[in-house]
This record gives sequence, C-alpha cells and structure tokens, in this order.
Amino acid sequence: MRKKSTGGVITNLGEALYRLRSATAHVYTNRLTMDAKKILQSLLSLSVVALGYSVPTTLAQDLDHYSIEDLIQLDVTSVSRRPEEFNKAAAAVTVITAEDIERSGLTTIWDVLRMVPGVHIARQGSNSPAVSIRGINSRQNSFLLVLQDGRPLYEPLFSGVFWSAQQVPLESIERIEVIRGPGATLWGENAVNGVVNIITKDASETQGLETRVGGGTYEKAFGSVRYGDTIGEDSYYRTWVKGYSRDDFESLRGESLNDAWWGVNGGFRIDSDLSDDDVLTVSGEVGQRRADNKVELDPIREAFAGDDLNRRSINDAQTMHVLGEWTRDLGEESHVKVLSYLEHNDLESSRLIMKRDTVGLDVQHRTPVGTANDIVWGGEYRYYEDEVVGSLIESLDPSNDEYSFVSLFGQDTVTVIDETLDITLGSRFSHNEFTDWEILPQARFAWYVDDVSTVWGAVARSVRIPGRSDQDVNFVVTGLPASEETFNLPVLVRLLGNNDLKSIDMISYEIGGRRLVADNLHVDVAGFFFDYSSFPSFESTGLEVVSTPAFTGVESFGEYQYNLSAQSAGGEIAIDYRPIESLRLVASYAYLHTNVFADRDTFDRCNGSPGAIPVFCLSGKQYAEHIVSFRPSLNLPYGVHLDAFLQYVPGYPAGVGEDAPEVDDYLILDVRAAYQVTDQLEVSVVGQNLVEDGHQEWLEGSGSTSNRGSLVPRGVYAMLTFDL
Repeated sequence: MRKKSTGGVITNLGEALYRLRSATAHVYTNRLTMDAKKILQSLLSLSVVALGYSVPTTLAQDLDHYSIEDLIQLDVTSVSRRPEEFNKAAAAVTVITAEDIERSGLTTIWDVLRMVPGVHIARQGSNSPAVSIRGINSRQNSFLLVLQDGRPLYEPLFSGVFWSAQQVPLESIERIEVIRGPGATLWGENAVNGVVNIITKDASETQGLETRVGGGTYEKAFGSVRYGDTIGEDSYYRTWVKGYSRDDFESLRGESLNDAWWGVNGGFRIDSDLSDDDVLTVSGEVGQRRADNKVELDPIREAFAGDDLNRRSINDAQTMHVLGEWTRDLGEESHVKVLSYLEHNDLESSRLIMKRDTVGLDVQHRTPVGTANDIVWGGEYRYYEDEVVGSLIESLDPSNDEYSFVSLFGQDTVTVIDETLDITLGSRFSHNEFTDWEILPQARFAWYVDDVSTVWGAVARSVRIPGRSDQDVNFVVTGLPASEETFNLPVLVRLLGNNDLKSIDMISYEIGGRRLVADNLHVDVAGFFFDYSSFPSFESTGLEVVSTPAFTGVESFGEYQYNLSAQSAGGEIAIDYRPIESLRLVASYAYLHTNVFADRDTFDRCNGSPGAIPVFCLSGKQYAEHIVSFRPSLNLPYGVHLDAFLQYVPGYPAGVGEDAPEVDDYLILDVRAAYQVTDQLEVSVVGQNLVEDGHQEWLEGSGSTSNRGSLVPRGVYAMLTFDL
C-alpha cells in the first residue's frame, strides 16, 4: 500500500527522495519579453504571499548521505509491471531519481534524459528536440514509448511524442525509469528501442507550499507554485501551476529561427486511501503553449505555396487530460489495478490544424501462483477520434478519422532456482487498424550470482506500427531546381500515404550485468543486437506536370515502400563511484553502430544517381555512434552544492551517401551551484552549454536535401526556491 508521510522524521530512502528541497536554476536579465515578465511578476507575487503564510516547516533534507547500496535496492516497476529491486531487474534499466533531477538544474524532461547512457538528445530548434534510445533519431521518433503515471504520451499522427507538450513540474517527479531496449510485451506497440516511464510523487509527499521563480538568457523567465494539503484523515491533494518563456535558436548561418515559445500549465493530484486495501488516485492537467512560426521553405515550395502558409504565423496548442487509477491489494503480493484517462488536444500550425479526443483504459492483475510463479496479466484499450485541416504543403485524406487499439498481455516469472535463477516468459496479443494483429513475445532470464551481482539476458519481438500520417499523408517534401531530366521545369517531390503499410519488425537480443564492486562503487554493463525488417523508404511512383496561376512545374510522386532493412549493435557501461561521502562521480559510455540495407536501385535513387530524380529516403544514418558522459556532484560546507554535466558526442553523418553533410562533434558542459540560504530558501545558478556560444546537434533533412540546422545556445540562469 501507499506509504504515508511521518512528519519530520525520515524513515526510509523512498520517503527521503520524496522530500527533496533543492532547486534548478535561472537568472533574470533585461532580455525578458513582455510574456516572460508577466509570468515572472505573477510568480514573484505569489512568492511574497508564500513567505507570509504560516504553515508547519521541516528542515531541508540532505539526501546525499545515502549509499550506493541503498540506491541499487530501490524498487522499479517498468521492467515487469511489479516492484522489483533495481539491481536484479532483467533489463537494461536506468533510474533518474528526484535528487538527480534537482541537482541537474535542468528545466525540461528531454534534457534530464541526457543522463541516461544510450539516450541521444539532439535539439533541432528551441521547441523541437529529437530523442532516441539505441537507435535512429528524428523529431518524430516513433521507436520510443513514453508514459507518465501509466498514461502513454503517444501521438498517433506520427506514432511518436510531442516532447514540447510534456511540461509536468520536474520538482513533482519521484523518478524516471528508462528501459534501454524493447518493452513491447508489457507496454505495447512502439516500445521498440526503449521505454521512458515518468512517475510523479504521491500527493502526501508534496504537502505545504513551494514556489520557484527564475530566468536568464535562453530561459528568459519561468516559475511554478505548488500547494498540498489534506482532505480528512486519509486523503491528500496538491495543485500546481507552471509558466515558462524560452528564446529563439539561431541557424548555422547565424540567423534567428524565430522559434521562441512560451506556455502555462496547471494541474492537480488527489491520493486517497478508500480502505485498508484500496487506493484511488485522480489527477489532471491543462496547458497551453505558443511558439513563433517562421516558415522556411526552399524557393520551389515557397513559390508553389504562395500565401497559403502565411495565414497562420503562430504554432498554438492546448492540451488537457484527466486520469483515474484504482488499486486493490489482494494480499500475498497480489493486486489489481485499473487505470483510465480522457484527453483532448488542439494543435494549430502553419501546415495543419488538428483536434483530437482520446479515451484509454488499462487493467492489470498480479498474482503469485505457488512459490515459483509470479504472473502479471491484463489488457489495454485506446480510442482516438480526430479532425485535421491541412494546407497546400501538407494534408491528410481522410481529414476526419477514428481508430482504436486493443490488446491482451500476460507474463510469468518462474523461480527456477531459489534466489539464483529466474526465467520470465510472456507475450502481448494486439490489434490495431493499421496493421491488424501483432504478436509480441519475450523471454528473459536473471541469474543472481551473489547478493550484489546479477547477469541477465533477453530475446524479444517488438514493432513500430504506422501512424496516421504514414497512411493518409499528402506532403510536399522538398523542391528541386529545373534540369534537363525534368524538362527544364522545377520539381516538387510529393509523398503520398500508403494504406498497405506494414509494421517495422524488430527482433532484439540483449545481455548485461550489474555488480556492486565495493560499498562505494557500482558498475552496470549491457550489450545488444537489433535486427529490423520492413524499413520503409520513399520510392518515386510517377511524374506529372502541374500548372497553377502561381506555379508551373513537375510533381514527382512517391510513397513508402519496403526496400530497406537494418541492423544495430552496441552497448553501454555506467559507473557510479563515491570516493568520499561528499563526492559522487557518475560516468558512462554508449556505442551504437547501424547498417541500413537496400537493393541497388533504391540505393542509387537515394543518392541521386545520374539520370534519376533524387528522392528523400529514410536512410537511418542520423544517429550518434559514440556518447561519453561524466557527472560529478560535490557537497561543500555551509550548504553549498556544486554539480556538473559533461558530454562529448563525435560528429556523425546526417544522411546517406558520400556527399551527405555531417553534424560536427560537440561538447556539452553544464554547471550548477546552489546555496541553502535558510531552511526555506535556496538560491541556485546554472550555466548551460558553456563550451561554445552555440553548437550544432542536428541537420534537418537527408542526403542532398539536408542544408538546414540550428545552434544550441549557451545559457545562464538563476532561480529562487521558497519551500514552506
């Protein structure tokens, strides 16, 4: 059952993690926009009220004294949908704790994920990160499943995640569990290369009032207010509001991308013990974000579109959801859990206007059978209904649609040798309206060499199913200048959806191990081989001369085909070392190598061979082959904390072929300094991306069409945290 707060006494590590009092960081500068100033002024006013509000206070808790041994005994739930000790999990799993988040000084979930070995974060613009685990990266990465408190943050338009919409306050996150590798058997389609499970704190652990305000250069202004209290004896609640305003990125040519953005989110959570055996959680969130939207097209597409794209100069989005989860304890480590949610999303951009409603239901039952079997089984249902208004550059046909996903899953963890060897077998049987039925089996083993060492391995099948845009899109990908092969007319390359698309199939093989080498040293290693089939490529299907009052040229039509396959191999190593009580050193290295295979004709077309009209191909070549990270944390006397994050990523190609441009190698250095002024007030300052004024992490496009990119700027910001 849910653990309740015991006041000022910390009785276990979990409760201590819940009650962190530290801060991220930001600085107020003269560059604040009017939106930023309004956000900051409102939050400062609330802070003044907070300082005069009388509530019981507790001393700020210093969590840096818990040992590595305590850390590896933390329970994780994402690997097997039941609590199990982190060091014994049969998967490559990383846990980002609340302390890791607080001491990072970061403000977004995607930046926090840089801590995880094997995770590649590439900022394409101010509001458009690309996030991948062990694989090919893109803004609409669809090989990664992200959950928040059990609710999939799934975007059926492209089978991915709108990362800019994920604005839960980081100080309300208990932990983030990251599975580096497939998790489709328990979590469903698109959990191909990884699963990110964001778990927020119980309302009983966020009592009282906390206010954060700050700002700086790129982070122009941001802040949050959170208040928690009780409802009777057995119920707790919290409410919160968060605002932010972030600056533009610049292009590689030094021009502003005009992609600054701001937003406001608010929400609540209620946790209630209905009885000794029943717990009910209800939560919800509403939010709005808005970004500048300078549309940059090549001259051919710009001439074709005319004024069509200029009718909307702002990207505007509203999101809302409500979630309910009921858990009943059946005794003997058995429980049943029912989770349901409703969502509504509005998105308006230069290319599309979309409205969508979502209904979701997830049911899970865990029951041990005898002394050797631990069974988890359940089912999931999701229903989507959307309405899309397109443009000359992009549209969907049909514009309105409804579709659903339904699945059943089951898994049995068998104790073969008590406290020595466990074997897990399971499968999911899933139906969707894009590829019909999918069967997603897995087999895992965990060998507990001794009390502090585990060796594990896994074989699994997972799939990436098509999104709505894969099937129904009509998209002008690029424009090409006139040539003799195109009758001396400019070319529009247009992508059409394919109703016969198949899922991208991946068979994975993994092995790994963890060991507590000494009381102050933990090592985690993992290796993998991924075999993908049915990778789609964009293949030309015909030419047609098009003439409008504003444009005359040739259209090259194409659609997704299945002429590509791929194989990836690599591994990660992570080391956590505490040489002295006040110093923690975390280092990691990740390696990934991917080969993409195609028939000769497809390869020639992708590279624009003589006599062929070049097309945009899904080359699978934009990924980081090596990522090296180092994260030291130091506690100094008088309440001073120093933290740093260093990451080196060598350059990598942004397309296929000898002429493909490359992303330059880059070095990230973030530094945070925090000072606990009083038990209720902390001041912190963060410098982010300090090595250069700006560094490149991404090139947009592929092959010969890739000529645009952005620079991630240096940033400095500070923050005040009032905790009452």
